[in-house]
Amino acid sequence: EDPHLLRAARWIQGNNLSAKEPVSATCHVFERVRPRWWYVALVECSGEDRRVEYSVHMTNPKLGSFKELSMDSFGVTHIGFFVAVYLGLSAAQGIAILKRSTASTKHPLRIMLTICILSAMAAINLALINACWFIYRGEDHPTLYLASKTLKAWSKYTLLCICLLVSRGHCISSSLSLQHVWHASRVLLPIFLANLTLEMWGEYSQARKYTTDSIYCTPVGGIILLSDLCLLCSYLYNIQSSLKKESDPVKRIFYRTWGRAYSAAFLCLPVSVLVSQTVSPWVRTSTAFLVSNLAHAGLLILLVIGLWPEKTPSFFSIDDKATPAQTFGIHEEELLSVAS
Repeated sequence: EDPHLLRAARWIQGNNLSAKEPVSATCHVFERVRPRWWYVALVECSGEDRRVEYSVHMTNPKLGSFKELSMDSFGVTHIGFFVAVYLGLSAAQGIAILKRSTASTKHPLRIMLTICILSAMAAINLALINACWFIYRGEDHPTLYLASKTLKAWSKYTLLCICLLVSRGHCISSSLSLQHVWHASRVLLPIFLANLTLEMWGEYSQARKYTTDSIYCTPVGGIILLSDLCLLCSYLYNIQSSLKKESDPVKRIFYRTWGRAYSAAFLCLPVSVLVSQTVSPWVRTSTAFLVSNLAHAGLLILLVIGLWPEKTPSFFSIDDKATPAQTFGIHEEELLSVAS
């Protein structure tokens, strides 16, 4: 028997497997200082080759009805808060685009913002359902988990697409058309698919290593973070170029202030990962979840307020009849009659 293994063990039980009968055991481990990660090791002491089938089920009894959840996971309370936030945003944006107004409520930028908010709302609701499933079954539902991750990433990259379009001067210094949206989407769509695939594969691979480190502490996670930082550099370059070309003082103020403020959309993930690394391992996941969702929701709130019909700031040209943009849900004849 290895003395080092015996000293590290908090609970030991010997079983005679020669009888080839099923063996079950229950162990209660109490920790008062801080949460810990626990491992189960099977040691063959007889020196014979054996094939052993085993099943381990660990719970946190002190969490009550949430005992299936790990101490480092974010619970239903955190998810429920953002469910309320995104539901409120969805309702507000729904009112905005359905509002009877002289403003262009079906403008592509407003439609993109609506898609972004609805994707975030769907993702957080699926995450809530998956959390409830985990509480009941003790494991994630693969379909719910994958759908939630995909919709969350879709919401993120839709927001980045909006920011990139604005950084190029669309809806500020010039009008926006579907062709501009398509060009920006062609750049972001491959990055979206690549990063989503890498993240899903990296999470699965990291989970097989039985480590407390997140995926973003690995080379795969580094690639994902690097892609966000590269998009940030492109965004800042476009903002600076648009600022130099713009002569309107009001719009120049936008590029200097709000234009640079919206760069936070590209820093949500890097900052959340950086902040999570400064806290204890058992709260890193919940910290990253809170920071990234608070930043994402905050940017969406600013856009909903800034693009509200008939109250849109003057530096946005989306409701400027002198520079009409292609709209959704309105026929060309209706658009011409409104313009006349």
